[in-house]
Amino acid sequence: MKDLQVTLYDIFGYLLPGFVFLAGIAILIGAIFMPSSPISLSTTAIDNWIVIVIGAYIAGHMVQAIANIITKKLPSAESLILEKGHPESFPGDVIDLVESEVRSTLGIKSKTMKPGFIYQVCDEAVLQFGVTSDRDIYIYREGFYRGLTVSFMVLVLGLTVRVLIPGASLNVSEKVQPLSTLLLLFFDALSLLAAWLSFNRYKRFGGYRVRGALIGFLLLGNKKIPAKTK
Repeated sequence: MKDLQVTLYDIFGYLLPGFVFLAGIAILIGAIFMPSSPISLSTTAIDNWIVIVIGAYIAGHMVQAIANIITKKLPSAESLILEKGHPESFPGDVIDLVESEVRSTLGIKSKTMKPGFIYQVCDEAVLQFGVTSDRDIYIYREGFYRGLTVSFMVLVLGLTVRVLIPGASLNVSEKVQPLSTLLLLFFDALSLLAAWLSFNRYKRFGGYRVRGALIGFLLLGNKKIPAKTK
């Protein structure tokens, strides 16, 4: 337990998306199986919060697993930047230079290298011999927004079902307040907007991650490696 450390990725990549995901699941289950039961906000006991936090952390891992499956069906940041013709891609000369430097570094003559492989080589070179503070920020923020996208979509699903099934109410300080359809639709639209914004932020930080690795690799060159091994 003395070596147990909580990283930024644990908080931003797993815990916060897990909270949103659990909220969406709770609303969905409540709407389907307990449509007339009010949602209670009186959970203040420490042991209950410990269970919720652990559950959110575990749910965050499941969210990232789901997000990984979904994002594999989408064009990767590596492809968008390293394949010519995309609006976000590097200039053709830069792409050719990166590929040439990767071949030279690895001592291979292959003319076809997948964008993911090129990125891995560049990222590993920067990781071994460069400064990685920005890289770490890009990675945990990319994971944070990727997880939030999935979590908010689950929340959208839960709220949509709750709109379709009447009887929503909120229990605050032992007072039951009915929740209007208009209010639920507002939060539903807000969650959908949050999912869309999170997805765009996910793509942006994915681009930052890849661009940082490629540019860092080019700037690092072969001169940096001996300097680090002295």
